[in-house]
Amino acid sequence: MLLIAHSRILDYLSTQEIAELYTINKFHLNHLKRIKALKSSIWRGDISEKIRPKFWIYQCPIYKVQQDVCKMLRLPESFESPYQFIQNSIILNKPLEESSLDLETTRNEILKDIPRTQLITDNLKEQGQLLRILLALAYIKPSIGYCQGMNFLGAVLLKVVKSEEITFLLLLGMMKKWDMENMYVPGVPDLSLREYQMDYYLNTIIPDLYSHFRKVGITNGFFISRWFMTLFSTYLPLQTLLRVWDCFFLDGWKVIIKFSVALLREIRPIILNLDLEEISTYLRKRADHSDYKRLLRKSREVRVTKLELKKIEEQFYTEQARFKLAAVENSHSLTDNELKAMRWAKTKFETFDGVTKKDVSEFWKKIEKLDNELDNFSKHYLMVSMEFLRVKHEMEILIERKNLYSRIYHEIQKEYKRFKFPGFLTKLIPKKKKSLGVLEIEKIVPAGKISKKDVLMCEEKLKRVNQELNDLQKQYNDKANLYREVFVRAQEIKEKKRIYSQQLCDFINIYS
Repeated sequence: MLLIAHSRILDYLSTQEIAELYTINKFHLNHLKRIKALKSSIWRGDISEKIRPKFWIYQCPIYKVQQDVCKMLRLPESFESPYQFIQNSIILNKPLEESSLDLETTRNEILKDIPRTQLITDNLKEQGQLLRILLALAYIKPSIGYCQGMNFLGAVLLKVVKSEEITFLLLLGMMKKWDMENMYVPGVPDLSLREYQMDYYLNTIIPDLYSHFRKVGITNGFFISRWFMTLFSTYLPLQTLLRVWDCFFLDGWKVIIKFSVALLREIRPIILNLDLEEISTYLRKRADHSDYKRLLRKSREVRVTKLELKKIEEQFYTEQARFKLAAVENSHSLTDNELKAMRWAKTKFETFDGVTKKDVSEFWKKIEKLDNELDNFSKHYLMVSMEFLRVKHEMEILIERKNLYSRIYHEIQKEYKRFKFPGFLTKLIPKKKKSLGVLEIEKIVPAGKISKKDVLMCEEKLKRVNQELNDLQKQYNDKANLYREVFVRAQEIKEKKRIYSQQLCDFINIYS
């Protein structure tokens, strides 16, 4: 892009080279515009049904998932269809080694839930496909098996991508990329984390609704388990749901929290006038949010950041550690000495707690500062790199011109001494530079005759190019030095950030 801005370079390029440069520049700009436009269109709800499956697969690459599945099954990575291999193994009732999964029991559990899966209640073919998908997922992930909620995720994916195998790979990819496995393992540990995060945002953004929930005796788990484990599949109408999933594939869990807060904010006036039973009935009904554009707009206004979610997550696990410590302390199975030791450890923990919090907070600030510094350096580094490449390119062009003038100069001088001008000059010019060489010769050499003036003109032009080349060489050296300095500085910042991050992780591990 910078090359286009410098008109001096264009003087040295042929028409074809200029056209190619403009084409590359235009393609690059259009690519950036397309990415930005795609993100905007997703949050506006304008993504088309044709693009949606491609976008989901792009955000959650299934070829990597397929390679992982092949590794789990101990198949070569180039194996054509690991999904079909799983289906054959299920038919032959051959579970994975060291797997305690009971395929028949799992099949019966899935069969109970499939008729209740709203998106495919009337389609027997899709019901059969979903059964095979969920069985395959339980087969490859025996630690999870099957859990209610997976059927809704599978049904939505199947409706969009229209392929049984791709749905399986995409569902598996979602589990891995957004760490959804802990939403379905026994004890659902991540569900408690999401409830804790929602508590924070409800209390911060809609405090009156948060207080009302506490007053009537409702916890977030009452509706979050339904919303989060199915990603709103049981609550929102299909067209709105697909737009929410588009955003989820773009930004992950923070989108689900954004939409949850936006939905609660929308129904807040109604909820505030209801009691426990009425709220229970109301939230179980399927919402009528057909105006998805309005919901998307409202959700985008809710401020949720990944850094904030990370901090809330740390607070959650810290509290969990405290609860576990208290539970062990209150256990009647401890002897007096063990109880004394536990109380001593708790005292130390509480003392250490304040210090650690302060240290962690300081490290977060340092990392944030380094992030900003690194971001600024990255921009500066990119600009310097582009400028460096520009100068380098200019030098290459000038060196070519210098060599051309040198050849012309020496040949003219030689011919001048012999007082004749054979037609050798055009032969000296390479084919791709022939047009440029002929033009230069015509400027320097009058037709059919060589004089001392011609030699002097060529010599003067050669000196001018040499001077320009020397100036550019200095500029090139300066840019190269700056480039090296910026590169070294960027590496130092990256290393410092890595050290701080490692120290922070160590503190958090001790703290937890």
